[in-house]
Amino acid sequence: MLTVGADYQNNDPKGSGWSGSFPLFNSSGGRNSISRSFNNGAKWSRWEQDSRTVFSTLEHKFDGGWVGKLQFNHQTNGYDAPLGSIQGNYPRADGTASIYANKYTGETTSNALDAYASGPFEWFGRTHELVVGASVSRSHWTGKDYWDLTYINNMVPDFSQWNGNITEPDWGPVSSRRDEVVKQTGGYVTARFNLSDDWSLLLGTRLASYHLANPDEESRESGRLVPYIGTVYKLNQNYSLYASYTDIFMPQTYYRSSNNKLLEPNEGQNYEAGLKGEFFDGALNASLAYFEVHQDNRPESDRLYNSNPTNPAITDAYKAINAKTRGFEAELTGQLAPGWQVQAGFTHKIIRDEHGDKVSTWEPEDQFTIFSSYKLKGRLDQLTIGGGGRWQSKGWQMINNRVLGRTEEFSQSAYGVVDLMARYQISKQLSANLNVNNVFDKKYYTNIGFYNSGYYGEPRNAMLTFKYAF
Repeated sequence: MLTVGADYQNNDPKGSGWSGSFPLFNSSGGRNSISRSFNNGAKWSRWEQDSRTVFSTLEHKFDGGWVGKLQFNHQTNGYDAPLGSIQGNYPRADGTASIYANKYTGETTSNALDAYASGPFEWFGRTHELVVGASVSRSHWTGKDYWDLTYINNMVPDFSQWNGNITEPDWGPVSSRRDEVVKQTGGYVTARFNLSDDWSLLLGTRLASYHLANPDEESRESGRLVPYIGTVYKLNQNYSLYASYTDIFMPQTYYRSSNNKLLEPNEGQNYEAGLKGEFFDGALNASLAYFEVHQDNRPESDRLYNSNPTNPAITDAYKAINAKTRGFEAELTGQLAPGWQVQAGFTHKIIRDEHGDKVSTWEPEDQFTIFSSYKLKGRLDQLTIGGGGRWQSKGWQMINNRVLGRTEEFSQSAYGVVDLMARYQISKQLSANLNVNNVFDKKYYTNIGFYNSGYYGEPRNAMLTFKYAF
């Protein structure tokens, strides 16, 4: 069977703020209290992105249950980003502010080929499964950056009345060019052994190589072996125990230090063990798991540099740390009763560096989500109603207050958000769906710190959609 397809997508937002939507500090070093509707981006500021993809899959079924697949993917991603926004310690004492701007344009062309075969085999009187494959990919990033610009006017006369109206600067000549090629190859094999009716063992490994090159640097790794092992033991009809271990090897192709050098590959180990439950003939599934992730060269935001970047080529710098993540998660998904669906989960995790200090503290240590829907019966059986919520514990970030010359903790208390939905099946083909998000209009941040700025989460909003199936 041959499958061929293509897709095209273009995003062209206007008034883009490339940091947060507002600066955290004013010129006296105090905290800004800004409305959620405030947007620090100029009206001409945008981050236009387009994506064009062509893909194809050739699949052949052999005798004996074996299947072979050959997949090819060609993708081009482009961007055109003249960006300008209020960044820094504003407003000044007189209520004014200034715009900071840069422009970035470029395109990445990627080709990827993956071939594999999978199927059963007999060994010691039992049927097992095997997957053997290989992959190769190449991506080429070219780009132009502009920061030697001339401002026509970058003064915001009244910060409190800012509406994005300001003249776009003259971007001038190209300040920096990007020309980077990343090549990756790999071979992999995975075998699932059914050791008994109740016990299965999964063994796998990947042999990985990569090569990154640009005019200023080169990074490569050849023949890196990444093993995986997992096992599942069925205790009875409802419960199973499982455990897994895998190596971590992730070459850094994005994360750079403040001196514009790629970080070393993220390496480590991932451990997980847990209990799975299956009820009502598989209609309802539950799991409880403990996990640990040990990482060397984990990318962590360089807080001090990012609060006041000094190199226009590096506006989002990272540093490599050694970190250990420990946690557990519980999940429940499926059907509690005919027409009643539920999905719920709870996760607890703490990340510490090699000194025992907590890192990535803006990520909540505890998160809980739940969503449930019910399809009514009788005369109202065309209507489905549902709702749910998400809650997370306190998050905090240490922020560099340059005006006062000190580091401050910026924290957000635990909060929850409630969403509701209703769906009506108008006909066999047509349905209408109404979603109301953040029903109680909770005010919260989704991120803070980059360029000493902050992002608000979405206020209460609603969306009505219609779906027609044919």
